[in-house]
Amino acid sequence: MVAFADSARADPTAAEVAVARKAFAQATELESQKQWADAEVKLREALAIKETPGLRYHLGFCLEHQGKLVEALVEYDRTDEMLQQGAKAPDVAELLGPARDGVRQRVANVTLKTRAKLEGVSIEIDHIPVKDVLVGKVIPQNPGRRVITASAPGRQPFRRELSLAEGESREVVIDLPELGATKGPASQPAAGGPAAGDSSAGAQLDTSRPGSARTIVLVSELAFTAVALGAGVYFTLEKGKSQDQIDAANAELDQQVGTGDSICQKPTKAAENSCGQLPDLTDQRNRSANLALAGFIGAGVGAAATLTTFLLWKPAPRSTARVQLTPVAAPRALGLGMSGRF
Repeated sequence: MVAFADSARADPTAAEVAVARKAFAQATELESQKQWADAEVKLREALAIKETPGLRYHLGFCLEHQGKLVEALVEYDRTDEMLQQGAKAPDVAELLGPARDGVRQRVANVTLKTRAKLEGVSIEIDHIPVKDVLVGKVIPQNPGRRVITASAPGRQPFRRELSLAEGESREVVIDLPELGATKGPASQPAAGGPAAGDSSAGAQLDTSRPGSARTIVLVSELAFTAVALGAGVYFTLEKGKSQDQIDAANAELDQQVGTGDSICQKPTKAAENSCGQLPDLTDQRNRSANLALAGFIGAGVGAAATLTTFLLWKPAPRSTARVQLTPVAAPRALGLGMSGRF
């Protein structure tokens, strides 16, 4: 940090000193109200006129309470430097040591290393460039989330997110592998297919990698089988619940005169409730039975399709496999359109 000592510039005028003192008084009042950011502004206004150990210490104090520990440590170090140079501030000298030691213990540290010496490497922490001289050295950081990125000509980019706790030290090894070979013909659109960026064709799913289209189909079939089986089990349980309610209603009617069917032809007042429930419960049971049957049939079809796909569709070699899946939406159809070579 560049320090503006009194000897490096003209002494402030009496009016300027008065303004600085007023700003400092406002800052201390804001500190008492824990309005740290506003107090920081006033302290910087005063420091722009005259630099003193007290102003530097209070600025570090406000930065510390905002979680800006690295910046606070810089201000505390500058305060100590001024005291060592002979500035008189006994009250500040008494407070500085414990404050600076406390911040030092809370600051996190990151050490960046590279696997190999490369030309043109650019490293950033939270979009702030890191000078080459800092690579391999301990770099103090404020606790919290930090994003480290790096790049170099002809190399794959590097990105790492860190969550740094107070006082934590981390070492990050930056690896920048060489870029792979350029994409071959398999990455281009299939002959006769829509060109890249053609929005009229809808979004496309590139499955040119060997086995990727086969995997997608297998996963889709397995998912359909699982959903259908789950539906069959669910509606089987619902059918059983409905049958239990029907049996309970019939048992209640059998306790009265006649069987359930006969008493419901001319129900008594006590039997009206049970007789009224029987038709709805019967419909619900039959509907659940039909849905359960459909679910089990669908699960069987899905399982058969999955087995067929697994046995008959062999993964294609990288040089020939080219498949595209395109969403299809029509008034009476919704699904995926598939084209290409297998």
